[in-house]
Amino acid sequence: MSKTIQTTNQMKRESTTIYINPDLWKEVKIKAILKGISATGFFEEALQEKLNRENQNQMIGLGSSQSRSSDDNSDISTITSTLESVSIHNDGHRALQ
Repeated sequence: MSKTIQTTNQMKRESTTIYINPDLWKEVKIKAILKGISATGFFEEALQEKLNRENQNQMIGLGSSQSRSSDDNSDISTITSTLESVSIHNDGHRALQ
């Protein structure tokens, strides 16, 4: 079950649960702290960058599964693994399972 909330900067966000590898989660938290953003902000940036690359590849004819690079497949595996391994809330805190 997910729920849409309004944040202070007027950006709507949907609350959801994902599962992430604990080591990857630790790395995300460290990188987010170093960047001065929340874990949610870090995930949003990473996912947006990936979507932008996918869209750009599709526009230049590289979006098909036959022409995906091994790096793209690795990125997809990382994101899939990330989404399957963590419970994260809108405020960037990990939920207990």
